[in-house]
Amino acid sequence: MKRFISLFLAASMALSLAACGMGNDSSSSMNSSSMGSSIAGSEPHFAGSGATSGAMSDIREDMGDLKEDITGSEPRDSMSQNTAEPMPDNTTSGSASQTRATQAAAPAAAFSEGEWSLTLVNASHPLPEGFSVDTVSIAGYDDRQFDARAAGALTALLDAAQADGCPLYLVSSYRSVERQTALFQRKTNYYKKQGLNQQAAEEEAAKMVARPGTSEHNLGLAADIVSADWYSAHSDLTQEFETTPAFAWLQSHAAEYGFILRYPAGKEAVTGVEYEPWHYRYVGPAAAAAIARQGITLEEYLGQ
Repeated sequence: MKRFISLFLAASMALSLAACGMGNDSSSSMNSSSMGSSIAGSEPHFAGSGATSGAMSDIREDMGDLKEDITGSEPRDSMSQNTAEPMPDNTTSGSASQTRATQAAAPAAAFSEGEWSLTLVNASHPLPEGFSVDTVSIAGYDDRQFDARAAGALTALLDAAQADGCPLYLVSSYRSVERQTALFQRKTNYYKKQGLNQQAAEEEAAKMVARPGTSEHNLGLAADIVSADWYSAHSDLTQEFETTPAFAWLQSHAAEYGFILRYPAGKEAVTGVEYEPWHYRYVGPAAAAAIARQGITLEEYLGQ
């Protein structure tokens, strides 16, 4: 039975990679019309006592600001509709294999791996007070920022996926601590209006929005990534993403560009976060390769 399951998973992965055009020497253009009209960002879902189920939407929180100002009420947890951001035009020329080989070397050559790329941020390891990071825009997006030292690696990953006929969409990336504070405070205020005291309101808010400084998005090295056509059939981020060719491509190639699947299935007790197949974290090529090879998490790699 175990052998059958292993063969089945291998066959499924092969079919997914084939669907992404792996082995096809012709590059594929990204089709912006394949995007749906809903965009969702996600906040990590903390596992354990008091954790809720499903993905938490950062952009849903952002959109909720306007709704709350107008109606004076807390937005529902259902996905707020938003106009889709134009897909970035990352069309490349030449063979996919040549493009990938060239780009795979870029992160290792351009970025020296050090403590900055291995900073651990979670509920028990918040960012140090006064933390700041230099960010740059990701080409093709109006409002996606990433740590300037790793932005080239993220761009290379996105370009390589497209070259393989597997275009991806960057849902969300860097978010400032100030913005995180505003989101958390707004959620806290909502629960205070329901009659909870400050402490209880904050505890409830933390189940839906990470406390300021404890989200990897505040670090500038986290990226929520899905397939380019994800929102044509989905209104939010869900674990169903793991069944897509895009996820299979990321599983095979993310480490080449220094990225890891940050919150893998079966590691919730270690990360404190539910399985998120869309959440990737830059740690540098060497660390990413070691983490992927051993099937461990960043916490385990750092001995935390």
